[in-house]
Amino acid sequence: MLYVCIRSKPPVGDAFIHILTPEKPLDMVPVILTLLGGSCGGYITFSGAHRLLDAGYGGRQEDVSYFRRSVRTGIAVSGTVRILLFLAVLGVCSMAAGNAAAIIAASNPASEAFTLAIGNAGRILFGIGLFSAGITSVIGAAYTSVSFLGSINRFVKANERWFIVGFIAFSTLIMVLVPVGAAKMVILAGAVNGLILPISLCCVLLGAHKKQVVGDYKHPMYLTVLGWIVAAIAAYIAVTALPNLANLFK
Repeated sequence: MLYVCIRSKPPVGDAFIHILTPEKPLDMVPVILTLLGGSCGGYITFSGAHRLLDAGYGGRQEDVSYFRRSVRTGIAVSGTVRILLFLAVLGVCSMAAGNAAAIIAASNPASEAFTLAIGNAGRILFGIGLFSAGITSVIGAAYTSVSFLGSINRFVKANERWFIVGFIAFSTLIMVLVPVGAAKMVILAGAVNGLILPISLCCVLLGAHKKQVVGDYKHPMYLTVLGWIVAAIAAYIAVTALPNLANLFK
């Protein structure tokens, strides 16, 4: 993505200005929801914590640093990737007048942008990147979903590996049989995850002040207030964007 950014020479200055002063801020609501949900909604909210808990971390104050490092690394990596992808596509759109229309009309817009930038090599490189991202998502989503079920059902916990395999197989079957399309599925998943994010954050905020959950830990009040503000904003954005999802299936 960095190479495509360099080749396409995106107008970084204009992009930065419009981040601060978008032309149509209300039209950006569903886009923000998709990005927010895709970045930190759904299984992503829990997968890192579940893996650390399985590894024996948690329940002790000295283990907080491991969780904090995991969160910071995840935010840094996902944020960098999204910024580079945005700049790469923006640069390709600015290279020629018809590129934007070609990208929008393509069944896989991001792949089309990479192809327009550096030819067939771009399509191959994007495929490798998408495959890597897809594998991590599939494994993370399956593991986390089964982990939740295993916490309330001993049979699932005892056969966790097979349930994970079954979850992946079932999800693959849905992708094959449901004619939604990859691009629409990503938007739909991001929107649904956008709903999960405020709900999960509310649960965390409520649990942070229950002694049977956190023991003697005292959660700072300013973080609680900020957390409820974020949850309220995320919930508002998620609900506001729901009517736009109907347009995906027209």
